[in-house]
Amino acid sequence: MKNLKIYIPIAFIIITILFSGCKKDETAPLDLNANAGYDQFVNPLDEVFLDGSKSSASVSFTYSWKYTGTVPEEDINFENTTTATPSFKATENGLYTFALTISAEGQKSEDVVIVTASGALGLGGILTQDTILTNIENDPEFPDYLLGSDLIIPEGITLTIEENVRIQINGEYGIVVNGTLTNASNGEYFEDVEFTSVNGWKGILVDGGAIDLSDVIIEKAGASIFEGHEEAAAILFSGENPQITRFDRNEFRNSFSYDILGETEISGYRTVSSNIFSFSIPIKARMNFMDLFFSDEKNVFPQDYQYIQLIPNDIETGDILPDNRWYFFYHKRYYFDGSFRSRSEAYSSGGVTFFIKECTLKRFITF
Repeated sequence: MKNLKIYIPIAFIIITILFSGCKKDETAPLDLNANAGYDQFVNPLDEVFLDGSKSSASVSFTYSWKYTGTVPEEDINFENTTTATPSFKATENGLYTFALTISAEGQKSEDVVIVTASGALGLGGILTQDTILTNIENDPEFPDYLLGSDLIIPEGITLTIEENVRIQINGEYGIVVNGTLTNASNGEYFEDVEFTSVNGWKGILVDGGAIDLSDVIIEKAGASIFEGHEEAAAILFSGENPQITRFDRNEFRNSFSYDILGETEISGYRTVSSNIFSFSIPIKARMNFMDLFFSDEKNVFPQDYQYIQLIPNDIETGDILPDNRWYFFYHKRYYFDGSFRSRSEAYSSGGVTFFIKECTLKRFITF
């Protein structure tokens, strides 16, 4: 009995130690160390890869990334969020914050990484596919895109500019439209799109292409001449059958030359309305440009503008409009740059001033 009494306490102590040792192993830390990688600085619209591969633990673990930024997650295409290297698209300038959690056997470790997108995107060269320019800079004082060379829109290609996009032209470059330039808003009111420059730029050359613009600011254009042309203009129409699908509520600011210059006849009907012009001779175009003005014409010209300059056909051919009626708007000034033989009726609401080039003839069917 004496020996038995000694044995039992010893056995109890041994069992207690064994159980205590098991409990200690179950709660021991697994040395989890989440590492979400270095903070990054990227350009807007970059595809960005996060890197949690330097995370570590004494056992196997899983990855889980969570986005906590202000740009909607559905916009950034955040993918592969349970891997070491997920990716996303920085759709606009700003901060993108991501939290990495690694987990194993009920234990977790977390780390955070911040990606900063800033700066404007470079723009220029020949477009090879339909392209949409989006607003990527939250601060309206800074541009979304920098034009660093001539931008060519080939035939069959459309460049669409979404609302609140600002394009800054660095140097005397321009946009050549053989295809289509538009900021089509499907009939809804559109926020301003702006083409701007510090010292002036060539402008927009519609060379057989089409423009469909509304609520666009065109600033300091017409500072230099497009190659192969004789005069500068903020918007120059040339080539075969250039078109104005829509041109309303646009504003020219500080144009260096004509706001609109038509070297050839421009296709369109009642598509030019409620624009604000800037240059002393806002428009120089073929006679058919009169057919592009809305009948309730609300275009605003500078108070001290000289006139709208119209170029007639030769006197033998004369000029005719599809609806067989010229309408010259109230209190406007027109200059006929050559002899004008009208083959359509001509009307005016009064207060109109006509100038005629010296040593030329003029004939109206009716007035």
